Amino acid sequence: MEQTIPSPNAGADERRERFNREPMRLAPDQSTAWHKLPKTGVSWAQAVALVQAADAHDGERRDVGLTKLSAYVVGPTADHTMALAHRDGVLPPTPLRETAFRQLCARIGAPSDYVAKLPGRIQAVLVDHGLRSSDIDGNLLRCAAGEARALLSDRYAALDNSLVIGTMAESLDKHGLLDSVKIVGLATGTSTVIRCILPTDSIVVPSGVKEDDLDHLVLGFDVGNGEIGNRAVSVIGSVYRPICENGLRNVYVSDAHKLRHIGDPARLAEAFMQAVPSALAAARGTRQKLNDSIDRMVTDALSEIDGLRQFGLSLTDTRDIARDVAASRGRALPDKSTAWTLGDFGPDPIRVWDVVNAATHIAQSRGVDARLDIEEAAGRYLDKRTK
Repeated sequence: MEQTIPSPNAGADERRERFNREPMRLAPDQSTAWHKLPKTGVSWAQAVALVQAADAHDGERRDVGLTKLSAYVVGPTADHTMALAHRDGVLPPTPLRETAFRQLCARIGAPSDYVAKLPGRIQAVLVDHGLRSSDIDGNLLRCAAGEARALLSDRYAALDNSLVIGTMAESLDKHGLLDSVKIVGLATGTSTVIRCILPTDSIVVPSGVKEDDLDHLVLGFDVGNGEIGNRAVSVIGSVYRPICENGLRNVYVSDAHKLRHIGDPARLAEAFMQAVPSALAAARGTRQKLNDSIDRMVTDALSEIDGLRQFGLSLTDTRDIARDVAASRGRALPDKSTAWTLGDFGPDPIRVWDVVNAATHIAQSRGVDARLDIEEAAGRYLDKRTK
């Protein structure tokens, strides 16, 4: 791979023109999405099989230790994908996925959003200049299917899904939970999230549901991981409401619940042994607050919902929550939010319970990371409004 122009072969003129005119493309990251699971959940073993299948579909994993970045260049592959290669051929041209590109730019001090929009020729010049000027040593290139999925420091501890899942299974078994836990939520991809519940640890709440079904709040916890420097290993207490499949995450956790990808991976087993009971204890407290929220009335629904932005929600989120609260009462808000009035929500005051459940309900329509952010924001709101 040449530094600034494609290798000459059939169609070289067309590729050179494209290189001069268009940004080099980036390979997509591993697809991340929530799986559709049965409402009653699946076993731990079934969830593990789904995670393994998703990782296998993404391609064979391989880690490559890199020397100083100054020894590397970027350039286009035959299909105009940006690739990283060693100047002396030690590393063959390796297409960069989106995350690896952003991490490369961060390591050389280049603004990735800006560089991504430039013509390929200028991209190569700028990035190569940053690489040549870099004295950063000890780099780890994480690859899958022959593509670079991450560029990290070699201090990064590979707490990968296989290790996390296996270690958590051992912890659950020692706590006597492996056969009783059910998985009601599962995300795979760049972020892995396994939403576990204990069906036998459930309470009935007087939520006012009109159906004959009883409304339950089930104790649980989320196991999370990211393999490309995007997410710590985490065990976070959660509360699950089966009737609507809403999940609420407890966000006030100690450092024992989150483990950065640094240091000896062997510490994972001890951390999980401590984290599981601690997360369940935190979830039990959150569940009690959620139960208490049924009796906490809101006098000004519009101000209350708009105030959710202080917990990290966007304007779009708060408007969707308002519409969901109204819909749960059989009402529809006007299309323009400026026309909303308190009367649009009905004659009765809304409850903190209604706001929390609306937030966790609309979260289900979001992507993985956005969903978790909303569920955590709902947890912070609940904590403040039930003190």
